[in-house]
Amino acid sequence: MLLLRIETVESVAGMLKELNDEGITIVIVTHDPRMAAHAGRVEKLVAGKIAA
Repeated sequence: MLLLRIETVESVAGMLKELNDEGITIVIVTHDPRMAAHAGRVEKLVAGKIAA
C-alpha cells in the first residue's frame, strides 16, 4: 500500500477542513488511516458493504 507523505496528508486535510468549515460536505475514500483520522465520521466497507 502506498501512503502519502505526512506533510501531504496534513496539507490536504487542512484544505478539506477549511472547505468543510464553510459548510461544504466532503467525502473521502482512502486506505490511509492518517487521512481518515482527520474525518469527523468514518464508515468502513467490508466486502463492498458498509460495516455496522
